[in-house]
Amino acid sequence: MSSRITLGPPLIGAPHPSDAPFSVAYAERHGEGARQVTVLAVVADAPTAELIGRVLSRDRLVLASDMAEGIALAEAEAPEVVFVDVGVAGGAGLALVHHIKVVASGATIFALAAPELVASGAHAVALGAAGLFILPLGGDEVLNAVHAVRALTDMTEWLAKGGEVAIYDATNSTHARRQLVTECCSNHALPLVFVESICDDPSVIAATIRETKTHSPDYSGMDPDDAVDDFRARIAHYERAYE
Repeated sequence: MSSRITLGPPLIGAPHPSDAPFSVAYAERHGEGARQVTVLAVVADAPTAELIGRVLSRDRLVLASDMAEGIALAEAEAPEVVFVDVGVAGGAGLALVHHIKVVASGATIFALAAPELVASGAHAVALGAAGLFILPLGGDEVLNAVHAVRALTDMTEWLAKGGEVAIYDATNSTHARRQLVTECCSNHALPLVFVESICDDPSVIAATIRETKTHSPDYSGMDPDDAVDDFRARIAHYERAYE
């Protein structure tokens, strides 16, 4: 049977020939036992560098502050994830995206842009960046980007070892996120199917939250009412960001 991937929003695979199921969902969200990822960040301002370093304390982070250093580290360190501030060195970030695609072809690049440089950030995506984040950067944005790449890499490696079907369960609600998944599967010649389930029945949503989400590891030890409120806020966020 040829490999097949079904996608939606943690990562669960069909049984491997060894009968060991592939699941990194909870570990990926919480960092428990997650594989370390090499991340290159090319940023000029100290607060952004400090934020990335703080939230990626479990991973291997290398920092650069200009184009030459960024290219050298991309070539020497073989990063899986690269964050590039398009405004670095007076706007050299766009050229840097192009160069990193050449010297570190396996890296997934995320562009960073100040509000006044959004057009340059969009250009970086056109050049091959997997997504664009507007500065100031949020810690969740950094973590989610790295976790997504880590999970996709683990998934493709698992399939290469004999796995047949993998379900990449993630919140792929934006064009950029779906493009990241599509490119990953295309690069590994993996057939891909997106599955989307939409429910707008308030009673079903309420029952589902009460019966499943409040008992998940995400809300361990939290008051059930607070858990419901938190998950409703998450739903509202995804509705706003949906593309």
